[in-house]
Amino acid sequence: MTPKDTIYNGADEKTRAFSAKLIPTKKAIIGLKTPFVESVAKDIAAGKYGDVRIVVGSLSDDVYEELLIKSFVVAKLKTDDETKRADVRNIVAAIDNWANCDMFVARCKFIGKDRAKWFDYLTEYLESDKEYDLRFAIVAMMTYYLTDEYIDRVLALSSKVKSDKYYVKMAVAWLMATALCKFPDKALDVIKSNVLDVWTHNKALQKARESFRIDKSQKDYLNTLKRK
Repeated sequence: MTPKDTIYNGADEKTRAFSAKLIPTKKAIIGLKTPFVESVAKDIAAGKYGDVRIVVGSLSDDVYEELLIKSFVVAKLKTDDETKRADVRNIVAAIDNWANCDMFVARCKFIGKDRAKWFDYLTEYLESDKEYDLRFAIVAMMTYYLTDEYIDRVLALSSKVKSDKYYVKMAVAWLMATALCKFPDKALDVIKSNVLDVWTHNKALQKARESFRIDKSQKDYLNTLKRK
């Protein structure tokens, strides 16, 4: 059985319909559950279907789940730095929705294992005007760089991101809300400086108030920082 046979045999209409409602994308959606995607990606990366590069190259960027599988394989592969950077760039260039973006970031554990190596690479994406270039970098920084060593740089960089794209603004708000939980004093300095646009500022406060990691008194205080 070819990898495409395995992929399409695992599709079901209920999952396809659910995903189509949840994920705004121009890509075709065939209907695969995430555990199944993980399983297929693991088998491809292990060489079950033959040469990994050939198999990955056969997967379409125009099908949501095929790109998802491809991205999971890329995240798993052990390669030299130059190849890994090129692989990541190719995946990011094909992304047009939050799900492909965020699930890829979540599998990029190699970033967290060598933060210094990847920080400048991610920073380059913040110079882009493309919605998912920006979201990829912001979500990756939120996921792997909210640490003592990087928090100041991450807050400074993310607060300077200017975009009218919804999924960029949501990513910045998500990062700021997470920072308010992990580094409240530093994140509050950013919030109180009013450098974020009003929508992102208020969304960050809302998401922070929804967190179980912040107590009621803190939530009440954050509510006083809303802007009009």
